[in-house]
Amino acid sequence: LVRDYLSLVAAVKEVLGERVKAFLTWQNAVNTLHRKREQRSRMELGGRLDKMGTAIEDVTEWEQKVEDSQDAFQKISEVIKVEMELFQHYRVADFKKIIVVYLEDLTQTQQDMVNHWESFLPDIKRVV
Repeated sequence: LVRDYLSLVAAVKEVLGERVKAFLTWQNAVNTLHRKREQRSRMELGGRLDKMGTAIEDVTEWEQKVEDSQDAFQKISEVIKVEMELFQHYRVADFKKIIVVYLEDLTQTQQDMVNHWESFLPDIKRVV
């Protein structure tokens, strides 16, 4: 059981690392989009119409990349949230099972102790 939890923790660590990568990709796309929009604005203000087609295409392309990377980040986040809730549910169930087994074993041990003392009681009564 402990080994399972340790491997699960390692998997969670890896998944959270992927979430960080997705977030950084999204933020990089946002920053690049901002730069591309600034470049397009400078071209418009400078009257450089010869490169405006390329600038508009770049902005459109990076807008799509921002949207895609944001969607990827949100999907990863949602999956992680669902999996963590599921893990919490199973963890509680596992904990309940372990407690029940422990209490049953404890009860059996106490019953064994009572039986031993009861078998020892006639010997004590003879001595006293």
